[in-house]
Amino acid sequence: MRRFKSRRHQAGVLLIEVLCAILIFSFGILGLVGMQATAVAQSGDAKMRSTAALLADEYINQIWISDRTSATATSVLQTAFSSPSGAAYKAWLGTASKTGTVMAVLPGATAPTVAFTPQVAGCASTVPMTCTSQVSITMFWQAPHDNVKHQYTVNAQISLY
Repeated sequence: MRRFKSRRHQAGVLLIEVLCAILIFSFGILGLVGMQATAVAQSGDAKMRSTAALLADEYINQIWISDRTSATATSVLQTAFSSPSGAAYKAWLGTASKTGTVMAVLPGATAPTVAFTPQVAGCASTVPMTCTSQVSITMFWQAPHDNVKHQYTVNAQISLY
């Protein structure tokens, strides 16, 4: 008779164990889903940062191939490349419908800032001149899935000759 009583006390314990196992399994699955969502968001952010870096690099390359002689360097760099009304700046900024431009590629992009800082102290009066100019490009965008404004800044030193 004692055996029969002990079995009665065990009734339903297996069901509780199964429910606990399902609960623990569910928390594990929810954790995996959360990690996957974070990984997807981080991947999208990384893509936008690499796109911003590519666009800034292309713009610096345009500056490198421009006329950078000492007589025209200041006007070319300041007017064409850093001024919002400059032709090179406008072409690089583009519109949302023009493929390959800043406004078309970066979601929620605002006009990037391009600043030139001439470093006259390093100039030599010999020909060719060995002057440099510090170029700083700062790009801003906002991804559609978040309310955070992202920023990418790149600095380059351009030789003037």
